[in-house]
Amino acid sequence: MSNCEEPTPSPMVLEDGVALSLAQQRADQLEDVRYKLFFNIPAELSAPIPASLEVQFSLKDTEQAVTLDFRADSSQVIGVRQAGQPVAYRFEKDHIIIPSSALSVGQNTFQIKFTAGDQSLNRSEEYLYTLFVPDRAATAFPCFDQPDIKAKYTLEMEVPLSLIHI
Repeated sequence: MSNCEEPTPSPMVLEDGVALSLAQQRADQLEDVRYKLFFNIPAELSAPIPASLEVQFSLKDTEQAVTLDFRADSSQVIGVRQAGQPVAYRFEKDHIIIPSSALSVGQNTFQIKFTAGDQSLNRSEEYLYTLFVPDRAATAFPCFDQPDIKAKYTLEMEVPLSLIHI
C-alpha cells in the first residue's frame, strides 16, 4: 500500500467566452440547474438595474470549482453568499468562480447580488425586452450560458407603477 496522495486537479484555464473544455467540464459536473432571478427595474431608463440570483444545482463531484458566466465588469458583482454567509469567489475573464471548498456533492445553492448587464437589455419608455440568442444571457445575469445545460427558472421584477401601461 502506498502513501501517495492523489494529484490535485489542475485549475481550469479560463478564456474569454466559454471554451470547449469549460463547457464539457460543466456538462459533466452539473445537473438539475435552477435559477431564481429578481430585477428591480428603475424608473429612469439609464439607471443601473439592481438584481439578484439564486442558483441551485446538483454536483456530481467537487474536484473543480464551479464557474458561472457573466459578461460584465467585475464591479457589477456585489457579492456571492451561501446559506447567508459570504463566499470567497473570484471574478476572472467574465466568469464568477466559486471555489471547490464552498461546494458539496449533491444539491448546492448560492445567492448572487449584482447589477444587471445592459448589453442585452433593451429599454424604452414603452417596453423592456431581451433576446438571449446563444451566449447572450450572460450579458444580463450570471448563468451557465451553454446550450447543453438546461435550467428551470423563475423571474420576478419590481417595476415602478409609472412604467406600467395597460
